[in-house]
Amino acid sequence: ALLASVGALLGLLASGTATASGPDDLLWSSELDAGVEHTSNLNRSEQAPEAATFATVTGNYTLIEQTQSVYADLNTVDTWRDFPTGTPGGDFTPALNTFLLWTPVLDMFSWRLSDNLGEISPNSNGALAQPGRESVNVASTGPNLLVPLGGSNLFTASARYSRINFQTSTQDNGYREVAQAGIGHVLAYGGILSFNGSEARTVADVTGVPYDVGT
Repeated sequence: ALLASVGALLGLLASGTATASGPDDLLWSSELDAGVEHTSNLNRSEQAPEAATFATVTGNYTLIEQTQSVYADLNTVDTWRDFPTGTPGGDFTPALNTFLLWTPVLDMFSWRLSDNLGEISPNSNGALAQPGRESVNVASTGPNLLVPLGGSNLFTASARYSRINFQTSTQDNGYREVAQAGIGHVLAYGGILSFNGSEARTVADVTGVPYDVGT
């Protein structure tokens, strides 16, 4: 699992970054890295280690939109590895992350939404290009509430609904619900002393039986 330093060096030499702003507070950035890497054990196998040198290209693109009440960003990181003939061949690994925060009442009420799409491997220490990879999507949404109680006291509450979906391992699909509430006191130096309680429920689609945890 050793990568030669020449890969990192060439990756830095063949990289570029661009940023710009557009109308209505729209910001974007892009970064492209290309290089050559070397591994002494492509398949992470103790029995028959196979060395390989391969080219890599990684693109990182981000869009950000921000107004007085809305913040949204989208980020995608995509990697292409061109393995030698007789090995896994070309391999493409995509990832897409989105985030939205809506704040209709500044410093008091907001609603957030996030979605993350990518790929996972059955063995994180396995080969660089594993045939068993599958797509997985994790989404989460819910509100945040902060209510001043007078003086330096405040009440906070939040709720989240999260769901995970696998491409092939559908037996692991499910969702999670979390609710939290607390009372806080703002200290003179700016810190907050708070007492919080939460309740969480996890449900797997295959069983439909909830698993509850309260704190």
